[in-house]
Amino acid sequence: DTLWMAVNSLKTLPGTYYYVLRMDLAPVHPVIRNSMNIMQFTADSINLSGIIFGHPLDIDKTIPNRSAEGLLPRPSLIFTTGEVVSVYFEIYGLKPNRDGGREYREVITVSKVSPSDSEEDENFSGNAETLKRWTENRSNSRIFSFDRSSGDQQKIISEHFNIDTSDLEAGSYSLHLEVEDKNTGE
Repeated sequence: DTLWMAVNSLKTLPGTYYYVLRMDLAPVHPVIRNSMNIMQFTADSINLSGIIFGHPLDIDKTIPNRSAEGLLPRPSLIFTTGEVVSVYFEIYGLKPNRDGGREYREVITVSKVSPSDSEEDENFSGNAETLKRWTENRSNSRIFSFDRSSGDQQKIISEHFNIDTSDLEAGSYSLHLEVEDKNTGE
C-alpha cells in the first residue's frame, strides 16, 4: 500500500543507450531492461521535451517537482473517465523579444484514436455499450489554445496544464502539441 518513485538524472551525449533498472525487494528482484534514444536539440529552432503525464498534486516537500509544478508521474498511461490528467513539458529555443521576454502560442489537441481497419465501424446495432455512450453525450476530442508570454529571460519555459476527462468518451487518445514562437513565426 505504498508508492515508491525514483527520480534520477543523467548527463550524456546524444545517442541510443540501453539501461537496466533493478530493485531489491526481498524476496523479489524486479528488473526492467530497455533502450532510450537521446536526441540532440538544435539551438536555432524550437524543441519540446518529453511529455510527462500524471496526477495534479499540491506541492509539498515529499513530491518531486520541476519549476514549482506539483506532479506525480504515472508509470501507466491508463486513466479512467472523470480523472484529471496533469501534463508537463518544457519548451526550448524560443527567441527573445527586444525586452528579453518570450511570447508563444500553444495549441493542444486531444483526440480519440480511430479503431484499426480490422475492426468493424461502431454504429448502433443493439450494442448496449454504444447506446450508453450515445446517451451520455460525451465527446471524442478537445482542443485547447493558449497565448503565453514569459516576461523574464528564461531560456527554458516550463508548461503545465490539466485535462479533465469527464466529458470524454472511453477509449484510446492521442495528444498533439503545437507551439508557435510569436517573435519569429517558427
